[in-house]
Amino acid sequence: KREWPEPKDGEPRLHIKEQSAPVIPDGWISCSERMPEDEQEVIVHNKLGYRYVSYFDEHSGLFFDMRGGNQMNCIEHILVTHWMPLPAAPEPEQS
Repeated sequence: KREWPEPKDGEPRLHIKEQSAPVIPDGWISCSERMPEDEQEVIVHNKLGYRYVSYFDEHSGLFFDMRGGNQMNCIEHILVTHWMPLPAAPEPEQS
């Protein structure tokens, strides 16, 4: 919650009250706890709130994603805070 107190010295000051950290839903693994296995495809969540399907490269310590073919993009790994394994693929429907 933000509060604008009465100005002192003629200049208002913004004070942000301390709040608890957001709760991370079940299934997310903190990068500080452990990293994915080498080349394991995972979903990553970064500090900006974005989520990507990517894979972890153990050699470089970076996360990458494949965007249309062979083009690899490095995800800002310093911003990645959590990851989770991809869910299992759906079973084919029986006819």
